[in-house]
Amino acid sequence: MNEAYAEIQAVGGDMIAISPQIAASTERQMNEGGIQFSILVDENNSVGKAFQLVYEFPDDLRRLYESVFKLDIANKNGVAAWELPIPARFVVDQSGTVLDVKADPDYRFRPEAQDAISILKSLAGGR
Repeated sequence: MNEAYAEIQAVGGDMIAISPQIAASTERQMNEGGIQFSILVDENNSVGKAFQLVYEFPDDLRRLYESVFKLDIANKNGVAAWELPIPARFVVDQSGTVLDVKADPDYRFRPEAQDAISILKSLAGGR
C-alpha cells in the first residue's frame, strides 16, 4: 500500500489505515516500514466491530500464533481478547459516501490498491 500511496495522492485521494495494535507498535511499524500514510489506532477493535469485520481466534490458531510465530495478538493489541479484523478496504468520497468495499475472511487475499486507484481515477475524470 505504501508503494501505491503516491499514485493515490496523484489522483486526489488519500489513504488511512486502521489497526487494532497499540500506539507504540503502530508507531514502530510506521517508522521501520517507512510508511507514508496515516495509521489510526482502533482501540478494542471498536471500528472493526462496528463494520462487523472482527473475528476471534479459535484455540488451534491461537496456539499456532503463540508457538510458531511467537506472537501474542492480545498483548500486541493491548486487550485481553484474541481477535483481529478481517483485512478490508473502503473507498469513500468526500461527502462520506462509501463507493466500494472489499473484504475477504482469508487474510491471504487482500484488496488490491490498483482497484481503489481505478475508482479514484474515475472520480477524478480519468487523470
